[in-house]
Amino acid sequence: MNKINNKKFIIFFIFLSFISLSIIYIVILTPIYNYKSDRIYNLREVPEKYRVSLLEHFINNRYIENSILILGDSQANGYNQPTEKIYSTLISEKLGKRVINTAIIDGSITDNIYVLNYMIKKNMKFDTIIYNINPAHPKNINHQRLDLKNNIDYRIGILQKSNIFREFSTKFNPKESYIGFSKFPPVPDFFDMPLKSFEIYIDNVEKLILLAKSISKNVIIYETPHASKEGERLNVNIKDKNMLSDRAKYICSKHNIVFLKPKIEEDTFFNDIMHFNEKGHIKMGEILYDTIKNNK
Repeated sequence: MNKINNKKFIIFFIFLSFISLSIIYIVILTPIYNYKSDRIYNLREVPEKYRVSLLEHFINNRYIENSILILGDSQANGYNQPTEKIYSTLISEKLGKRVINTAIIDGSITDNIYVLNYMIKKNMKFDTIIYNINPAHPKNINHQRLDLKNNIDYRIGILQKSNIFREFSTKFNPKESYIGFSKFPPVPDFFDMPLKSFEIYIDNVEKLILLAKSISKNVIIYETPHASKEGERLNVNIKDKNMLSDRAKYICSKHNIVFLKPKIEEDTFFNDIMHFNEKGHIKMGEILYDTIKNNK
C-alpha cells in the first residue's frame, strides 16, 4: 500500500511541477507574443544567441506591406527615449503610415545586412527604407550584436535563462525620457577609421544599399549627426568623418538614392555626443518626413 501511495505522490508531484513550469513559461512568453510596438525591443537585455530569433519574431509580427523601415543603431532606435517620442513614431503619426523600427542599440552594419537578407527571404516589400551610417563604427568592423553562428530560439532560451527573460519583458524599451547631457570620457579614436576597416565598411554600405533597393523603391541614407561642441571637446577625427561622408555621398549618387547630412549640431538636441533628446527626435523627424514626402 505504501508503495502505491508513494507512486501516486511522485506522479502528482511531477504533474504539479509540470503545471507550475508551464504557467511560468506562458507568463514569460505572453508579453513577447503580445508586443504590439513598431519599435523593436531592446535586444541587448538578452544574451546574443537568442537575439536573432527575437528579431525575426518581431519582424514577422509587425510587418505589413509598403510600410516604412528604419534600420540602424542606437540613434535610430531612440536610445534612452520612450517610444512615443522617437522620430520613427513621429514620422508614423505625421504620415499615417506604419513605420517599423528594427534599429538595434549599438547594432553594426552587418547586423542590418542580416535584417535585409531575412526580409528578402520572406518576400517583404517596403515603401521606404532609412539607414544611418555612423562614423564611430568603421573602426570596429568585426563588431556585431547578433550571434549569427550560434543562434538559439528564444522559446528555448526561456527555459534555459528564465530569470533573464522574466526581466526582459520589463525592459523592452524606456518608459520615460532621459533628461540631461552626458559627457563622454576621453575617446581619442572615436571617429578614427583605419583604411582597411574603412574600405570594408564602405563595401558593406554599398551591399546594404543594393539589398535595400531590391525591396524598396525609396532608400534614404543619412549620416549620424553629432553634438559638434562635444566632438570638439573629445577632439574627434573630423578628417576621417568627412572621408566617410564623401564616399557615402558618392555611393548614394551612384545608385540614385538620397544621401542626407542633417544639420543638427547643437548640444540642445542631444543627450550625449550622438543620441537625440526629445527635441533632437522632433528635428530629425521633420527632416526625414520632408525627405520622404519629396522623394515620392
